Amino acid sequence: MRDGGVAPSYANPSIHDAWTTQITNMVVTGNTAFRLPANSITYYGASQSYLFDPNISPTNFFRLEMVGGVTNYRTDEGAQGNGFLTIGSAPGSGASMLCRDTKATVNLPFTCNGELSIVNSTLTFESPATLNGELVIDVEKLPENGPCLVAENDFAFGPQSVLRFTGALPKNAGPFIIANLNGAASRPAKILGVPPDYAVKYDRESPGSISLVWAPSSFFMIK
Repeated sequence: MRDGGVAPSYANPSIHDAWTTQITNMVVTGNTAFRLPANSITYYGASQSYLFDPNISPTNFFRLEMVGGVTNYRTDEGAQGNGFLTIGSAPGSGASMLCRDTKATVNLPFTCNGELSIVNSTLTFESPATLNGELVIDVEKLPENGPCLVAENDFAFGPQSVLRFTGALPKNAGPFIIANLNGAASRPAKILGVPPDYAVKYDRESPGSISLVWAPSSFFMIK
């Protein structure tokens, strides 16, 4: 957990230390982020959901961070249930999620109403996912192997969704695969920050993909 500035209090958390002794009556001060570091995994019960949102402090974290190595946010192995992972109760809530220098996997149904940033990482969704907020891709820190995002199930861009690129790319390079979409997919409502002389190519054939291609005379390509 990273500390920020309000004072969340957890009276009865289900948290254990390295010796499996339960920690009770934990108090955390600040707007807190929940971080999964390298080679870590979190398991939830089959029907357990979690909402990351700063506006319902002090009960919930406002930000999820998956950083380094291999990280997993998932239900119990083999569990089938109705749990959900949600970033932000509504667009503009200030909630966020960061994947940096990691191969991250989320196996719960996922909704992002906040900001999802992917930096030198591949994030895989194993269940249906919906983006109503902003997906931020740092093109100067793309993963060396594979895309930034893999959707193994349906992936929907909502009516307020934004795909935002930051940084610059070298001229006449690529193509750079941003996302592989293996289920049903829709297009983002808005695209911002496309590097100069590049175009966003959206391939709707199954499996679909989103790529950045060198195309000085084009802006958006649909296949």
